[in-house]
Amino acid sequence: TLNGPISWLYNKFSRKAKEMAKLADLRANQLENYAANQRLTPQFISLATGLPEEKTMDLAAYCDISQSALANYSNYDLILALLKCLDIYKKDKNLTDEDLGIKPKPTEDSLKTNTDTQHK
Repeated sequence: TLNGPISWLYNKFSRKAKEMAKLADLRANQLENYAANQRLTPQFISLATGLPEEKTMDLAAYCDISQSALANYSNYDLILALLKCLDIYKKDKNLTDEDLGIKPKPTEDSLKTNTDTQHK
């Protein structure tokens, strides 16, 4: 059947058509939320911040990154947002890397020392 002006008007203003459009929007939002939440896993947060996985969900709850940001940020931008939030979290809670179980990052000197001792 062809969609004529009467069909268009019916679809535009009928209760059923409005409900179907609303349902389609809800499903699209659910899919977007699901996809966004799949990005912010304990493993991802741990790799990005150095936090042990068991402490990552506390940071995720504290940061409260919006679904829109999760859907639209690149991985790089998401990592930067997590690192910035981690700094704020540590200051707000008066915590150190050691308190959170974050291992110190190797320095150039420690890397050279390790390499020198391995070659001897």
